[in-house]
Formats: sequence, structure tokens, C-alpha cells
Amino acid sequence: MKNHLDEQPWRDPEDALDQVLRTELRWHAPPELTSRLIALAEHSPGVGRDPLRHGTGMAGLCPLSDATTALPPLRPQPGAWYSVLVMILTSMAVGVSFAVAWQLYGLVGAELGLSDVVARFQADLASGMQQVGEELPLVYQVLTLVGTLYRQVAWLLNWLFIAIILWLVLDGYTPGTTLQQQRTS
Repeated sequence: MKNHLDEQPWRDPEDALDQVLRTELRWHAPPELTSRLIALAEHSPGVGRDPLRHGTGMAGLCPLSDATTALPPLRPQPGAWYSVLVMILTSMAVGVSFAVAWQLYGLVGAELGLSDVVARFQADLASGMQQVGEELPLVYQVLTLVGTLYRQVAWLLNWLFIAIILWLVLDGYTPGTTLQQQRTS
């Protein structure tokens, strides 16, 4: 490889590394694995049929054989009530976790005196804004406008987020169908 690089000085060391990685990372599937996968594919539903007889027009893509390999039966899908129950229990677990975290952080914040720090920060911010308003009225007006725009955009984004969540939840919902029918379609 070094001789090859010496013959072509325009090549970068990254190119040499690229060539080495390309040759080392090539993987060839063993023939035994290939034959086992083909045997599985032949016996799966809808695959392995003669494409010319079934009108798919894809002749030669699915090899056919007379081997009969018994495949294990597929597990049945859980019922709709089971899926709904799992979703409800998961939501309850997340809600309880948030409630416990809220209480824990509230206790830690009260112990450290974070509420006093927040109140002091708000008072300092209000007095600072008052001083800015007295000294530079134009800057005060600009800051007031920015604050108003921020509140409006935050309100809009909040409702947009709620609309997106509702859309995702109700996407694909058609009255009269069960959850199991929606999954299979």
C-alpha cells in the first residue's frame, strides 16, 4: 500500500485510511446463512409464490423450492383493551413520577431558600426596568414591546403544541373502528 501511495503523491493520508477501511469492513454472508434466510422467505405468507401465475410480473426474484420447513406460529396480537390498559397505566406512572419530582424539587427549593432568591430577582428586575424607563424612555418602550411580543408568541406556540398533540392522537381515527382494526390497516 505504501508503494501505491508513493506512486500517487496527490493522495492524502485520509484517502489511504479510507481505502484500508473499505477493504477491512467488507463482510460477506456465509452461504449457510444465505440458504437459511431464503428458506425462511420461501415459507412466509405471500412470498415464494410463482410470480408469473399470480400476476406480479417479478419473475425470478423469489426462488422456489419443494423444501417444507415448519416455521413456528406467530404470536397473536394483544387485544385492544390490553393496549389501552397499558397506555393508561403508563400515563399514570409518568404522572406519578412528575408529581413526586415536583414535590421533591419543591422541598429542596424551600430548604435552600430558592423562593426568596426568585422574589429578590424579580424585585431587582422591576427596579432596574424602572430606572431604565426613567433614563432611556425609548429603550423602555422597545423592551416593553419585546416583552409583549414574547408573551404573544409563547401563547401561540402553546396552542400550536396542543393542536399538534391532538392531531397526532386523533390521526387516523375513524368512528366505528376499533384500535385493532386501525393497526392492521
